[in-house]
Amino acid sequence: MSQSDDMAARLAGELERGGGLACGACGKPHASSSADWEHGGWCYCRPCCGRYLEEWIAADFPTSFPDLVDHRGNITEAAIDEAIRRLEREVAERGS
Repeated sequence: MSQSDDMAARLAGELERGGGLACGACGKPHASSSADWEHGGWCYCRPCCGRYLEEWIAADFPTSFPDLVDHRGNITEAAIDEAIRRLEREVAERGS
């Protein structure tokens, strides 16, 4: 996606959000903060709401996976891969 497409999508998201409209791309309600992601069900499209998901992940990851954050507070790609494996294993064990 080009930068102009990203900017157009972000502007559309801001206009839809301000007017109380659902996302024109996915039909879900727009997120208005990273706190919205705690309960899910929000628009996940980049760039209109993806930034809120990224903020939520950055805030939630150290809480959910403290052993995967390095001593400097960085979250590596390997740590994210391990977190995904753990979550997949947990879902498989529950049979969901």
